[in-house]
Amino acid sequence: MSVLPDVSMTAYMTLAARAGDAGLKKPLIHDRRAVELLSRLRLLLKGDVVGIEALRIPVALRRYIVLRADRYDRYSRDFLSMHPDGLVVSLGSGFDTRCFRVGIPLSSYIELDLPELVELKRRVTHDWPKYRMIGRSVIGPGWIEEVRSEQPRHVLFLAEGLFMYLPENEVKTLIRRLSGAFRSSSLVFEVVHRRYTRGMWKRLVDGMIHHVMGNVNSSSYESGIESSSDIESWAEGIRVEEEWCYLQDPRLRPRVLQLLQYIDYFARVQWTIVASLNR
Repeated sequence: MSVLPDVSMTAYMTLAARAGDAGLKKPLIHDRRAVELLSRLRLLLKGDVVGIEALRIPVALRRYIVLRADRYDRYSRDFLSMHPDGLVVSLGSGFDTRCFRVGIPLSSYIELDLPELVELKRRVTHDWPKYRMIGRSVIGPGWIEEVRSEQPRHVLFLAEGLFMYLPENEVKTLIRRLSGAFRSSSLVFEVVHRRYTRGMWKRLVDGMIHHVMGNVNSSSYESGIESSSDIESWAEGIRVEEEWCYLQDPRLRPRVLQLLQYIDYFARVQWTIVASLNR
């Protein structure tokens, strides 16, 4: 039986992308912990997961993953700079190493993911400095109350590459619960346009994911939105403060791709929303 949960292959891929970037002469981010974590995982998983060693991440996808990680790092820094008493909660965190990249105080950071993945991560990082990990489903009960009981305000929730893999009704329910439980907080999350969750476009995306992941089981886009403003009707107290897509990053190459940020059809394929909760 596989040590690595099927649903965690995308988490493994994003880790491999960050580690691959760290090995470049001019990395976009310097994630040495990612290199160490990937090495430990490969040693543990060797021969256990079919196709894991054959995983080849296209350069463009690796660059996207790294630019996105860097942007979410910036959101974390800015939030804690504004709220020194704040708490950063990474939803569906996978094999993230943000706490060390950003230098977040261990007491100000929580990771949430499925129990089997959290257990695996604890196993391979047993000698690293400890921060809090919660082994629960992001859409399951209990964890929101657990976090709220210790900090009902000044919480930053990060959902990097997560919500598009969940059914729309579950995403809406989660956002309503967060809005109902926390004050003066923020939610930063990635979305895809709804067109890529149905029909021909969905089949195309699924094919691209399969091409990257090979024979390894992979997730599929389940939910999307038409416009960022859609989410403001999902819950009281939620407001869109900012939108970002990787086409806006001046480090994107070739530079001509940056021009696409001015065309919504391209800029709103997959993008990030920064929303305030009850400010």
